[in-house]
Amino acid sequence: MYFSTYRKVTVILYVGLMAPLTWLAFVLAPAFGVIFLLVMSLLGVIGIWLTFTLTRARLDDFGGRIPMPNAGLGMWGIDIVDDDFVGDPYEEYSDASIDYDSHELTPSTPALHCPFCHAVLGKPGARFCNDCGKPLASLPPSVS
Repeated sequence: MYFSTYRKVTVILYVGLMAPLTWLAFVLAPAFGVIFLLVMSLLGVIGIWLTFTLTRARLDDFGGRIPMPNAGLGMWGIDIVDDDFVGDPYEEYSDASIDYDSHELTPSTPALHCPFCHAVLGKPGARFCNDCGKPLASLPPSVS
């Protein structure tokens, strides 16, 4: 799942869950409904902004691809993929195209490998390996 799609789905789910609860709060007492709407809107904006900021930082640290953090979907093989790294999938010679079936970089992209487990790294500036999780930033430039 692309990061932009993840953001849209998260916001839609939050609004979809809060709409019936807000309606219920308005049914109980209109004043309570207004307070509930304001408080949950503020908490939602802050929480969603913080979640997206932390997810973006984690995407940058792990080379543009991380397991889905919500509802255990990452265990089912659903990953969040950085939109900025993927590029245009319809462009014939894209410098940043990924074959998502094999989880490997396409031949048009130079393949960088983890020095510990030799897995293909998804992004040149990754600070951690996506497979073994070991830090790559502490390595001297000659090793990686």
